[in-house]
Amino acid sequence: MYKWFLRRSVGLLFLAAVSVQAGPHKIKVTDRVLAKSLIARGGRLLADYQSFQLIEMDEVPVVKSFSASRIQNVDRFYTVDLSAKSLDTRTVKTPSIQKTSVSFTGQRLQIVQFIGPIKPEWRLALARTGVRIVHYLPQNAYLVYGDAPVLAQMQFWASAEKVVQWTGDYLADYKIHPLARASGDKAVTTGVGGLFAIQLVADTSGNLATLQIIDQLKLAPIVRTSLILGYRNVIVALPPAQLDSVASMPDVVSIHPYFLPKKRAE
Repeated sequence: MYKWFLRRSVGLLFLAAVSVQAGPHKIKVTDRVLAKSLIARGGRLLADYQSFQLIEMDEVPVVKSFSASRIQNVDRFYTVDLSAKSLDTRTVKTPSIQKTSVSFTGQRLQIVQFIGPIKPEWRLALARTGVRIVHYLPQNAYLVYGDAPVLAQMQFWASAEKVVQWTGDYLADYKIHPLARASGDKAVTTGVGGLFAIQLVADTSGNLATLQIIDQLKLAPIVRTSLILGYRNVIVALPPAQLDSVASMPDVVSIHPYFLPKKRAE
């Protein structure tokens, strides 16, 4: 149940929703006077990008028409878009900053999300923790790879760094594209395994264990493997019920359905 109320401010109307789902909101403001007004009303300046300021507020401001071009709701900056789903890091159940206290062998993937568009110095500071930056994730996040000491160092840095919004483990559930699930369900009904494109972080020792698992589970010889731009890609037929077993391997980045190209009118 929502209760709506209006409050007037300097050139602004604040439309607030009071509910159990209420949470912070991010506002992009291109007018410094307007930004100052929002901060005076309780907004928190997260970052200054010169051409705009990023402000976090508990209420969403709705401006008069003459100010609409100078303010924008950017709540998408709370999401991380993955192969399987989008995470809202305001509500995801894992802690905002996780402590890597359990030792493990090998290397693992984690997600690091910043408060807004990533400045070069933020990326450099992340790299200096020793993690391998695998690739960018929208919005404003990176997938990183490291061993236990390196991830512990990264977490220590992140816990004290105001520009880091959230970190979390890259779970197996995040890796399997919905279409791979659908393709797998179809394969179950037909009794035939589907082809899947599995992408791994290129890691000689880490990939060995994963390739052994794939070799044990495969329904036919591997169609193709390739090593390019820091990734190892494998095209292979697998039992749909075993996708989670592959996704649980720490070097696996994603699993997508794969369809062999077919000639048309040739």
